Amino acid sequence: MRNLESFKVPKLTCLLERFMGDEWTARVNEYTNDTPNKDFHFQRQVDTFTLHVTVFAYVKSDSPLCRVVVTGVTERMVREETKEIVCA
Repeated sequence: MRNLESFKVPKLTCLLERFMGDEWTARVNEYTNDTPNKDFHFQRQVDTFTLHVTVFAYVKSDSPLCRVVVTGVTERMVREETKEIVCA
């Protein structure tokens, strides 16, 4: 679903409600790029196979209702070794 005003629009919430039962396991991945988006993953065991459903939801980048905000800053120093094989 693209060009949503928010993740709370009825078009999306009504769809997600179908997968909110106890028989489904759910997880959400959030992405804070230029366009806020979430991937909703649902899984359910049906007899001998596993059913996977994924809903990709993208909010408009200029939406006044939903935007990406910086909530903190973490600085890290990373030290990595560079290796190569040397043979005589």
